[in-house]
Amino acid sequence: MAFAVPLPALAAAHCAAPTLAAALAAEAQAGGAGGLTGARAADAGAGGASATPPPPPTLRLHAGAAMLPHPDKVAKGGEDAFFLSPDGLSLGVADGVGGWGELGIDAGEYSRALMRHCADEAAALTAAAGGARPASGPDPSAVLTAAHARTRAQGSATACVLAMRPGEKGEPALAAANVGDSGFVVARAGAVAFKSPPQQHGFNFPYQLGAPGAAGDSPADADVFRVALRAGDVVVAGTDGLFDNVFAEEAASMACASAAAGEGPAAAAATLAAFARSRAADPLCASPFALAAQAMGYPYRGGKMDDITVVVAYVAEKTGGV
Repeated sequence: MAFAVPLPALAAAHCAAPTLAAALAAEAQAGGAGGLTGARAADAGAGGASATPPPPPTLRLHAGAAMLPHPDKVAKGGEDAFFLSPDGLSLGVADGVGGWGELGIDAGEYSRALMRHCADEAAALTAAAGGARPASGPDPSAVLTAAHARTRAQGSATACVLAMRPGEKGEPALAAANVGDSGFVVARAGAVAFKSPPQQHGFNFPYQLGAPGAAGDSPADADVFRVALRAGDVVVAGTDGLFDNVFAEEAASMACASAAAGEGPAAAAATLAAFARSRAADPLCASPFALAAQAMGYPYRGGKMDDITVVVAYVAEKTGGV
């Protein structure tokens, strides 16, 4: 299938350890978001049948973000929001539902308040569970539930919260709670290892969290996931402004290509956001939104202009006191 905007060359788009380490170090020197530096270490373990297996590595999300408001909403900053925890254990994105604008309500106020409360709750839950140097992040469902209860602004939003948590066998894993059509992709060696499905009541009618007393969905309705992670993986989270315009396979390839090129996660997020915007402005491209609309019988072509928020997180082993 041809697209109006060509993809960059991806022949070397693998999250190789030495290049990822260089990207992390470069972003740390530049003051990149997330505050985590680290490199993928080689597996180590004593030989022999009686040797005790080494504990699984402690991983962190070295994250950066980019936001591009809808051209008509630049003055108010758009209606998307996100948070990145400084400990590298959790992050989230939210998309204020624009239909509230017809009632004179800025849904961006709701999404920003929700993400602010998510950041506070994530920090509180992590500290309560792990003390000064936690090895595990908070339960995303608990974060979303507590933050939703605290958010009193008018409006509603989709939301996706991610956190580092142990898997079923104690292995490092990414836990997620997702409401609506924001979501995330786990990329491994340039390919999609996992993609969250959108939650919709109907076409272009996503699940959404709203202010108390307003009609809407509940954090209890969230899709929950737990995905095993490895050092060197790349996580891409975003609002529908990203995923309506960029296929998951493209997001995975481009994010891994940025890591392989030594770019930090904030730069990788900016590259993806710019690519999504170019697609959104293309009236002829076969975007994910256009294909979904056509599958429902709507004669839609091109991208979908919207607020675009992208978070890219490089998965790396914890180093030092982080």
